[in-house]
Amino acid sequence: MPSLHVRHAGQSREIPFEDIFTADNLAAIGLSEGVQSTALSSQNVKNLTANFIDCPVSDFDGYEVDFHKNQNITLRPEAEFGT
Repeated sequence: MPSLHVRHAGQSREIPFEDIFTADNLAAIGLSEGVQSTALSSQNVKNLTANFIDCPVSDFDGYEVDFHKNQNITLRPEAEFGT
């Protein structure tokens, strides 16, 4: 079962898709239940995650959304390399 991995406020969380991408949540953004992760935009993921963990969506400004081939999604802060 695909999941969303999110790093937020110093915590890492692994959230099963069925917990966050519910029929009601998906319908609210115009998508149907059972949608593949590839149909979600980065902003969809940020909005649904903010709603799920009860934080402002602005907390995810500057975050990257990685869509993986196995349908998992990672929502993480931007990484800086070589500084």
